[in-house]
Amino acid sequence: MSTGTARMIIEQDVGPQISEEYNIGTVENKGRYYIAKIVRPDGSPIQRLLIDKQTGNVQRVGRYFVFQRQDIERWEVD
Repeated sequence: MSTGTARMIIEQDVGPQISEEYNIGTVENKGRYYIAKIVRPDGSPIQRLLIDKQTGNVQRVGRYFVFQRQDIERWEVD
């Protein structure tokens, strides 16, 4: 799997609303996995993702990033 493919998988996983409002930051090759960050337009990180190269599974990892209330409200489904 290439980093481009990993980015496409992330876009499908996080959904179109989030993909339009936020950016996928750096995608780092870590052996069997890629680690990616979802960032706000100003570059501040929101969430870290782990992408398994063999299966394409995406997992949100850690409590590293703090969500702001505005981020949570945007992600709520009607």
